[in-house]
Amino acid sequence: VAYDTSALNAQGHCCNVPGRAGGSPPESSVAIATAGRQDPNDFAGFHNQYPYLAWHYFLIYIGGGTPACCDGEGTMDFEWATAMANSRGSEYTTASVFMYDGVDNQFSTFNKIYNQMATDGNARVMSTSWGWDETDVTSLVQTTDNIFSEMIGEGWTLIAASGDGGASYACRASDAVAFPASDPNVVAAGGTTLYLNSDSTFNTVYGWSGGPDGCSTNDGGSTGGTSITWSAPGYQGLPSGSNREVPDISLNADWYYTPQNLFFGGYLQGNGGTSIVAPELAGFFAQANAYLDYIGTITGGCYGGGSCAGIGNGNWYLYYFGHNPYYAPHYPFYDVISGCNNNDITSDYGLGYYC
Repeated sequence: VAYDTSALNAQGHCCNVPGRAGGSPPESSVAIATAGRQDPNDFAGFHNQYPYLAWHYFLIYIGGGTPACCDGEGTMDFEWATAMANSRGSEYTTASVFMYDGVDNQFSTFNKIYNQMATDGNARVMSTSWGWDETDVTSLVQTTDNIFSEMIGEGWTLIAASGDGGASYACRASDAVAFPASDPNVVAAGGTTLYLNSDSTFNTVYGWSGGPDGCSTNDGGSTGGTSITWSAPGYQGLPSGSNREVPDISLNADWYYTPQNLFFGGYLQGNGGTSIVAPELAGFFAQANAYLDYIGTITGGCYGGGSCAGIGNGNWYLYYFGHNPYYAPHYPFYDVISGCNNNDITSDYGLGYYC
């Protein structure tokens, strides 16, 4: 309700416009990159809480053998991608979610996941809640970026969580952003603190600050700042010579003030972080692609008769609407004009942060 995604849901086009046998077509399906295996009983538990939701998923193991159970990140990713791209009808009209479960969380394993996603072509929207301190992987990121560039060329929209460590991604004595969120091909999903009215409608929003408890409790704050690897892409419109800034767009991530429900380990619990934002955005883009598929049935197709979806790099559209507030009759964003991404780590080490 707070983000008014009901306006998109009410269009009624999620998520199998062409009536494809066996489930949604790639452009309105979601692929999730994670490490570890999920317990389908948790998926069932989430949907038992919200019986109006449909669900349709596939588990794909990457890296040799069966990953260890149970993966809370991927479980939350599945539950919220599904919640945001749901027909509230048949499993075959709700967005299909393909869980690419790595046998471990090594950087090389995730490259295998991304390669397999591109090869399989099951989806055109990808989400991951995993990342690395950009300063640790600077020499490795080009290989991943090459895969991402191929996927973008095929119409994929890629989303990654920006991180939950405030301005210091890995809770170290230095500021850093996370990769792959920092990659210009990727929509970096940040976090805010959302306050609601009593009827769950939007009240106000602040940048998500972390608390005083220390990194051992992952006390939060939306990771964001400036990349040391990537120059500013054209969509950001930054001054010449500036580097890429993240995040690109944020949703509620504050697990203290406004936690969201996760069913994991056999029970319902509150959670949050930018790890919940990324799959929500993935569900949104899957719905947007389904709407474009519908538009194509009216217009006879886009771009010379081809499909109107997938969108590709979603940042070009997000920033266009942001830079042109009068283009659409309803400006689609809440501007975040208060709050900072500081926490106890920035305080202890005297680090800079962003407001």
